[in-house]
Amino acid sequence: MIPLKDYLKITLMTIIGFMCSLLIYPFLHEWGHALTAILLGGKCVAIHLFPSPYMVCDAADIGEFELVAIGLSGILFPLPVSFVLCGGNFYMWFARLILRGIIVLSLAISALIVALRNFGIVAQGDDITEILHIWSGGSTWIGGGSLVLCVLVSALIVKDKPVRKITVQLGQAF
Repeated sequence: MIPLKDYLKITLMTIIGFMCSLLIYPFLHEWGHALTAILLGGKCVAIHLFPSPYMVCDAADIGEFELVAIGLSGILFPLPVSFVLCGGNFYMWFARLILRGIIVLSLAISALIVALRNFGIVAQGDDITEILHIWSGGSTWIGGGSLVLCVLVSALIVKDKPVRKITVQLGQAF
């Protein structure tokens, strides 16, 4: 029989997972776009998280390189933030684990979008698709970079030994 305290821990871990996937990652993604736009001379007009996350930027005076940087920053910004989420607290570690897992998925999807584009399949409205409209020669860099980062972040996750840490936290319940 699983003790009540472990059910409570599992419930809290589930809530953290939902918060990371529905609020924290989308916020960091859009904030990455907005912060970069502002730093490069653009103006952030609006950031929306619901029902679908997006950011509106006035980029009238911004060049192509800056637009590519703004597009990529949404995908990249959550990664350095995941390094800040370190502490002795199990639940902060777990939030970092979930955030890094979402980052891996985002990077893998980015690489897949680049690969599918080479076969004539275009994902409409995606950041990578928009970036490649601006930087037509960027497929190799974006696809390869996404794959390399995907492997590196996956290695960070594996190095953290999540199965052992979670089972220790939950005792011998599983």
